[in-house]
Amino acid sequence: MSPILSSFGGGSIRGFRSLGGGGAMAVGDQVIFTSSRMFGALGPNKAMTDDFYDNFYPTELMDYFQSQTKNGFQVFEVPANGTYEFTIMGAWGGSCRFANLNDSTAANYSTRFASGVGLGSSTIFSDYYNFFDQTPTALSTGSTNHSPGLVVCTANLSEGDTITVQVGQAGLPSSQISTSCPGSGATAIYWNATGGSTNNFAIAGGAGGCMNGANSETAPRSTYGTSGSSGNSSDGFGGSNGGAGGSAGNSSSPLSSGTANDRAGGGAGLTGSPLNFNYFDNRTPTYNVTDCSSLTSTACGGYQGGVYVSPYDSGSLNQAYMDATFNSSGILTAISKPSNPNKTYSTGNLTGLANYASNSTSTWPTSNSDHPFSAMSQGGFGGGQIGGWGGTSGGGGYSGGGTGANSQSGAGGGGSSYVKPTSNKFSYYSFTNPSVSGSYHSAYVPFAAIWQGTTLSAASTIPTGALAGNGFCVMKRTA
Repeated sequence: MSPILSSFGGGSIRGFRSLGGGGAMAVGDQVIFTSSRMFGALGPNKAMTDDFYDNFYPTELMDYFQSQTKNGFQVFEVPANGTYEFTIMGAWGGSCRFANLNDSTAANYSTRFASGVGLGSSTIFSDYYNFFDQTPTALSTGSTNHSPGLVVCTANLSEGDTITVQVGQAGLPSSQISTSCPGSGATAIYWNATGGSTNNFAIAGGAGGCMNGANSETAPRSTYGTSGSSGNSSDGFGGSNGGAGGSAGNSSSPLSSGTANDRAGGGAGLTGSPLNFNYFDNRTPTYNVTDCSSLTSTACGGYQGGVYVSPYDSGSLNQAYMDATFNSSGILTAISKPSNPNKTYSTGNLTGLANYASNSTSTWPTSNSDHPFSAMSQGGFGGGQIGGWGGTSGGGGYSGGGTGANSQSGAGGGGSSYVKPTSNKFSYYSFTNPSVSGSYHSAYVPFAAIWQGTTLSAASTIPTGALAGNGFCVMKRTA
C-alpha cells in the first residue's frame, strides 16, 4: 500500500493520480479498447466497460475512463502530452447462417469464443453454437474477402484532451428466424467530441454479410476512401461522402422494392442512417427494437426479430440457439443453451432494450434475465444492418456498404475506412485488410496492454468480446 493511501486508512486508489506525472502514460505504453463482452447491435455502457477493464487495468489507469454521453461511446482522457499511434479495426463479416442448423450441419463451422476472463464461471461454450463464427470456412488461407478495415493513424495530443472510441461489433444472425447474415460495425475514434464528430475522426470500416455461396466474393471487404463498397450482383450501391449504403440507384436508403425475400439494408455511414424498414416475411410476427443508426447518432446496428420466437417450419430440428444472461448492471455473466428453445419474449422487455439502444437510458432492462440476443437478427454496433430472408446487408463505415442480392452469390458491401485529410487531428498512416488466417481474425486482441512500462496483459489475451469477430482500438504513445 502506498504511503499516501495508508495515511487515509487504505482503500481504493481510484480517483488518485500520482503527483509529478508519475501516473501518466509513458512512451511505449498502450491501452486497448474492446466491446467489453458485448456483441450484436448494442454497445456497452460505462458499467459494462468498467467491469470488463477492471480485469486488466490498474485503478490509476481506470481513472482516465470518463462518463459516457451515449452507450458504446467510450471516453478516455489523454494522460500526457505526446504523439500517439492508433491501430483500429472494424468488425469481421460472416457468411449466411440460416436458422435451421442442427448438430450435424453446425459441425461444418468452426468455433471462436472468447472464453475465460470476465465471463463468469457459469458460461457454457459448446459446438452447438458454431454458427456464430464470423468468417466463412470455405475461404482459402490468407484470404481477405470478408475482412474489415485495419487503419493506423497518428495524432499529437495534449494532456486533458479526450478520445472517444466506438468499437465495431460483429453482426449476429437470428438463430430462430431464417435470415441472411447481417453487416458488421465500424470502429471509429474522435478527438474532443464525446458524441462523435464530422471533423476530427478516423474510421475502420466493418465488413458486409454474405450468402452461403459468396465465400469468394470481395464485396464484403472494407476499402479505403469516401465510398462504401456496392453489394454483389449490383443490388445496392455503397454510400458516399459519409452517407449510408443503399439500394441500386440510391445512395441514402436501403432497398425498398421487390419481394420480402430480396430485401435487406445498407450499412450506416458517419452521418447517414438507412431508412426504417421491416423486411422479414410473414412466417413470424416481428418487433423492431432499433433501426440502424449513423455513427454520430447512436451507432446502433439494426435489431429486429420475432415477438414470438419459434422455428417457423419445423419443431423437429435441433435449433442452434443461445441465451445470454445479464446481471442487474447489464454485465454479461453467462452464455448458455436454454432448456426451452421455443420461448416468448414480452414486448415490454424488448421496449426496455429499445430505450437502451436510443440512449434514453443507460440502464440495461432487468425484467427478464434471458434476453433474446440470438433470437433477434442484429447488425453490428457501428452501423451494421440486418439482412432479409435472402438479401444480404452492408457494413458500417465512413460510408456504408450497399445491399447484396438474394442469390447464392449475394453479398453486402463493406463500409469504407477513412481518415479525413484536412482539418483533422488524426494523420493517416496506413490501411490494410487483415487475413482470415492471421492473428487479427481471432477472439482476442493481438496486442499487449502496457502501462508505465509494465505489461499488464500479453498479446492475444484480452478478448475482443464474448464472441469472435469484433473490432478493437489500440492507443500507443510513441513520443
